[in-house]
Amino acid sequence: MKSFDEALAYLLSKAVPTAKQETIQIQSALGRVLAEDITASLNVPPHNNSMMDGYALDSKTLASADKETLFTVSQRIAAGTVGTPLVKGTIARIFTGAPMPEGADTVVMQEETEQVGEG
Repeated sequence: MKSFDEALAYLLSKAVPTAKQETIQIQSALGRVLAEDITASLNVPPHNNSMMDGYALDSKTLASADKETLFTVSQRIAAGTVGTPLVKGTIARIFTGAPMPEGADTVVMQEETEQVGEG
């Protein structure tokens, strides 16, 4: 059995660099290697968004909270809508794909929370 370093050296010794380049349609690019970096001309999505359903908040608020703390939900932000800036000390109900409200930098998964009262 070869060590990792021996195996890597063997593979590198068998690699054949190429200077050949060709332009092809993107649909034919599977299994190919880029000759140069490609950079998107715009950001998609154009904003920081939530990757899960949960509650958006300022992480400093969470860090200073007790293990179990009650927060007031100040707004509900569905995907496709834009919320308002987060009111200090509150959280926002947020859904997957929705833009993060100003003042929030963290989303706590809904499965890690418990709703108390109506909301």
